[in-house]
Amino acid sequence: MDIQINNITCCNCLDGIKTIPDKSIKSVICDPPYFLGMTHDGKKANMADLAICTPFYQELFKQFKRVMTKDASLYFFCDWRGYTYYYEQLVQASLIPDNCIVWDKGSGCGNFYTYEHEFIIFATNNRSFHVRGARGIIHDVPSFRTGARVSDGEKVHPTQKPVALIEKLIKDSTETGDTVLDCFAGSGTTAVAAERTGRKYYCFELQPKYVDIGQQRIIKEKA
Repeated sequence: MDIQINNITCCNCLDGIKTIPDKSIKSVICDPPYFLGMTHDGKKANMADLAICTPFYQELFKQFKRVMTKDASLYFFCDWRGYTYYYEQLVQASLIPDNCIVWDKGSGCGNFYTYEHEFIIFATNNRSFHVRGARGIIHDVPSFRTGARVSDGEKVHPTQKPVALIEKLIKDSTETGDTVLDCFAGSGTTAVAAERTGRKYYCFELQPKYVDIGQQRIIKEKA
């Protein structure tokens, strides 16, 4: 497998991450699938439904721990259905969450109150971590429903995040020249944000069509 830095590699992230050197990643930013297909009805989750995923995440979080620098940070996207599951798995891997950031998207759908937000589990090895003015609720980054198309163009992935959101997380937790890791790269938003901010990156994506889309976005960003 040819794993290259500053590239989106089409591979299983467990295979890709094992090629990354120890203590080389300053920030992990991941937006995994939200387990909709792992519950009996696709909606009402039971932790027992997620047991099939546990070995995967145990190994992934073990690898996160290995590759993160002594002052690295982790941002892990999830929703209310998976939060407690991920939290427990992170604790077992000694990646103790420090906070739960809320991204207020400003618009959403669904019953029993609309789904207008997503959670970002935050953990850091940097015990003096401080970003002036940083708040636990992110209000000022629109979703694709509320304006991201103006800055990002058309949405090309079902769960695509705005570049501005990932760019903010990168700037909050890294310096120019640091290395970022995204194990669920999708259409390459983390790669675009890293290019835009002068960071290096490893990105892994399992679906070839999204790897191709991401590569085209990187080419456009560099142009």
